[in-house]
Formats: sequence, C-alpha cells, structure tokens
Amino acid sequence: MKTVIASDLHGSSTYAEKVLTFASEQNADLLVLLGDHFYHGPRNPLPQGYAPMEVARLITEYQGKIVLLQGNCDAEIDEMISPYPLTPHFALFTGGKSIFFTHGHRYNKQNPPKGYDILINGHFHTAKIETEKGVNYANPGSPSLPKENTVRGVLVLTEHTLSLYTLEGEERESVSW
Repeated sequence: MKTVIASDLHGSSTYAEKVLTFASEQNADLLVLLGDHFYHGPRNPLPQGYAPMEVARLITEYQGKIVLLQGNCDAEIDEMISPYPLTPHFALFTGGKSIFFTHGHRYNKQNPPKGYDILINGHFHTAKIETEKGVNYANPGSPSLPKENTVRGVLVLTEHTLSLYTLEGEERESVSW
C-alpha cells in the first residue's frame, strides 16, 4: 500500500492541485491531508492561489481514497465545504509498525502519543524526517507556506519506507524498517 501525505494547504488551490497531481502520479492507494485545508490562518500570509472553495472542489474531484484530518485552522464551518469529515487523528499499522497521523498542534515530537513507532504530523510547516529513541517523526511541511527554508514537501509511506519528496518528485530524505 502506498500512502501520500501532505499538510497545511491553507486554501491554496495552486498547491492543492500539485499535491493531488503528485498523489495521482505516485498511484497512491491513500492520500492523507493532515489539516489546515481551507483557511490561511491569522498568522499566515495569503498563499499563492488562495481559493478555499476551489481547494474543496479539487479534493472532491480527486479520484482516490482520501482522509482529511482537522488542523488548528480548520473550523466547523470548513466541514460545510469539505467533501469528507474532518477527524482529529487516526492510526495505521503496516510493515510491523504502528503509525499515528495528526495535525500536530496537540500531538507532536515534543508531546508524542504513547505507544507508536512513527508519528506523522504537519502544523509546523517544516519538512523533515527525524529519528529519536527508536521513534520516527515526520512532517511533510507545507506545500503553500513552507517555513525555515524547507521544501514544499510531501511524504510517501510504503510498507517498509517513509520518504520525503519535493512536489517535483525529488526524494530528499528516507527512513526504512
């Protein structure tokens, strides 16, 4: 099973389209969007291509399986335009590893959930993969508003590998088990 993971679109139809194209090109079995889908948030500038309704339309028309997580900038009103319900987090078990997906404003590297081998979260807009005390921590960054000079990234999860890619398909980091 191949899962593509992105986060923090913040209403950018420009980057939503690029993420969906990347997922299609990867033949992803599942696309997980880690939150902050439609609203840019009070501390962020307007991203390129800011059009929340267009983001909702693009997600609706995506031809694969998709999970939308709720971020700190997602409100009840966002569920009215969302084609899918927004859930706070979920777990997946693959390749002998337990994986926890969340936005990152509650659970993150500084406050991880207990009992998981891998934590995947967004929120911080910083694309990276780190391993500490046997736990892998991964953040795809933000395609629309990257911070700390990180790439406009997405993660690709397979049964035994988690990799960070640029939206152009360049692999930057990887961890295997």
